[in-house]
Amino acid sequence: MADRARWGTRPGLTGISVNNRGLLSRHSRRRTRRCAYRLHDRGVVLTWADIWSPPFTFGMAVTTGTGVSLINAPQVPGQVFKVVPVLQAQDGSFVGSVDTDGGSLMVAFDGGGNVRWVVPNDQPQIATADGGVIGQSGITYDSSGNATGQLGSMPTYSWTGNAYRVGSIDDWLPNILKPRVALGYSPFAASNYSSNYTSVLLDWFPILDAVSYTDIHNALTDLLAKLATNAVGTLAQQEVFNLLGNDAQGNRLTTAGFIKYLKVKPPGFFDGLRSGYCYDSLSDSYLDALCLVWGSGFWLNSVALHFNTSPGDTAVTGTPSNPLLTFFRPSSILSDNSGMNPVNEAVILHEALHGFTGQFDLGIASALNVSMPSCNITQYIEANVLSHLPLQDASNSPN
Repeated sequence: MADRARWGTRPGLTGISVNNRGLLSRHSRRRTRRCAYRLHDRGVVLTWADIWSPPFTFGMAVTTGTGVSLINAPQVPGQVFKVVPVLQAQDGSFVGSVDTDGGSLMVAFDGGGNVRWVVPNDQPQIATADGGVIGQSGITYDSSGNATGQLGSMPTYSWTGNAYRVGSIDDWLPNILKPRVALGYSPFAASNYSSNYTSVLLDWFPILDAVSYTDIHNALTDLLAKLATNAVGTLAQQEVFNLLGNDAQGNRLTTAGFIKYLKVKPPGFFDGLRSGYCYDSLSDSYLDALCLVWGSGFWLNSVALHFNTSPGDTAVTGTPSNPLLTFFRPSSILSDNSGMNPVNEAVILHEALHGFTGQFDLGIASALNVSMPSCNITQYIEANVLSHLPLQDASNSPN
């Protein structure tokens, strides 16, 4: 469940509380220096240093529900201060930093206080879905702390996971080059994409794998090029837009307006099987506000849970959404012709109709005079708009 952090202060103590469930980040007293971190949905891990008199002693505790367990704190040779947990890794363990008499180290440790690996002269910034981590240096590390690559300078992230250069509104890297962020409450050094120390169950907007991402974006590019031609644009107008009537703003639907919708604000295509975003929020703006406060798992189901319990669904979309927000089942994205095939393109057009018009499947199917289930909408688009291309087997058509 996502939690809203509330800043609170009292004499000698500053920090963040996470509702009534525990501490989120660094806390300090005059004599005992403490650092706390959220453990998935299980509680909190807390490390501290007793600095009343040398030599310093270090401690660690883990909460589970209302119980607290004291654990031997992670320690490394030459340590002069406590290990500070910074990130939560994909498997629920931690990556933090520690000062030693030889300099600062990046250190990985588990919930039992066992040190897994250390790397000198770097600081953890992003936990990745493969169990690794990206350092402040831009170096990528695997789950054993081995260097595997170099990203260069670190990007600035938006809440939806897009990466930008500071001072630019242009997306900095294509998603296929971005690391897939670990699932958890704090995969970033400042908890989340926006670096505001709010702990939410990320990843709400998980990046598709490289192949699926490339294929679906190739399909989008090809679809837009086809819609811009007189032949396909006219078919789309006659067979789809004229029948549906108006967009979500009450404007008459046109092929040109649809192209503009997909171009001015590039769509967000994400991995539905990994998304902690609230499925219910896709169709109700009021629930979207609740999702920001509570997250999925309490009253609201996640997109990932929806896909897991609805094996026939291959894509779900914010209705309406601008920019278009669509979560895919990655296995439904076809790689034929590098993704530029009528199935993928019909799915994009189908899902974009939800985002652009605010209409759900039943209303769209009725307007197009097709029967449910919703895969028939996709097949209608293939046959009546993209008919200039060889059709795929209809049994493979996602809904």
